[in-house]
Amino acid sequence: MNKKRKTILFSLGGAAILFAVILVFIIGISQTKAELRVESNVESDVYVNGEHIGVTPLTHETLATKTLLKVVPHEKNSDYLPYETALSLTPQTKTIVRHNFSSAFSGTTTQIMSLKNESKNSSPITIVTNPESAYVFVNNEYMGTSPLRIEKPPSTYSVQVMHTGFQAMQVTLKSVLGYNLTAFLDLAAQPDVDRNTNQSASRAQQGTSIVTILKTPTGYVRVHESPQESAQEISRAIIGREYQFEAYSPLKDWIEINLNASESGWILTKYATVSASTR
Repeated sequence: MNKKRKTILFSLGGAAILFAVILVFIIGISQTKAELRVESNVESDVYVNGEHIGVTPLTHETLATKTLLKVVPHEKNSDYLPYETALSLTPQTKTIVRHNFSSAFSGTTTQIMSLKNESKNSSPITIVTNPESAYVFVNNEYMGTSPLRIEKPPSTYSVQVMHTGFQAMQVTLKSVLGYNLTAFLDLAAQPDVDRNTNQSASRAQQGTSIVTILKTPTGYVRVHESPQESAQEISRAIIGREYQFEAYSPLKDWIEINLNASESGWILTKYATVSASTR
C-alpha cells in the first residue's frame, strides 16, 4: 500500500540573497524516525551528537528527537568557523538546515525549516529571525515583528523579512493542516555595514544626521508605525521641519525619524532629505 506523503515548498530569494528551492516532506517511512537534511555552500563534515555521519550535502535518518548538529568546513576552507546548533526533530518529518559560510562572520546565513505537531484544525507559520524584531510581511501585508506566529489557513504564502542593517530575505512557505511550520532565518549583515563599522562609529561621534521634510501639497507627511503605507499613522511631519535621523529601511525606501524622546516613526524617503547635522 502506498504511503501518503505531503509536500511543503520552501524557497528562498530576494535581490541580495537567492537560495535553491527546498522540498520538505512529511514522510511515511517510519513512525518513529525523523529525517535531517544538511546543506552548505562549501564541502563540510557533519556531526550529529558527536558522531561523524558524512559530508554535505546529506540526508540522515535518526530516532533521536534532540540533536546537536555541527557542520565543520574542510581544511581548504579553514577561514570559515564551524557551525553548531541544537535541533528538536519531529518523527515522520524532514528538517532542513542550510548554512552559508562566509569569511566575515556577519555575512553567514542559516535557514532552518521544521514541522511540529499542532492542533488538527490549525496550520500556523512561525517566523523566527536573527536578529530579532525584523519586520515580517505576508503577501505584502505587514504582520508584525519577529518572533511572530501567524494564524492562517493552509495555503502558500510569500513571506519577506526586513531589518535595518541586514539583507532582506524573502521565502515562499506552504503551510500544512495539523502542523506548525517554523522558519528560522539568520540574516546576513549588509556588506557596507560590515566593512564600514569603524567609519560609521566615527561619523556618529561627529554628529547626528538630520531629516528635513520636503514640500508637499498637504503641508505635511504621514508618519507610520512601520515602513509600510498600510501601517497605522501615528503622527504627521511638518514640511520644512527638521527631525533626527534614526535609520533607513533595508531597501532605503523608508526613513525612521525621531518624533520625541520616547517615540519614532517611518516616512517615505521621497518626501525628505538627509544631511549631516551642523550643530
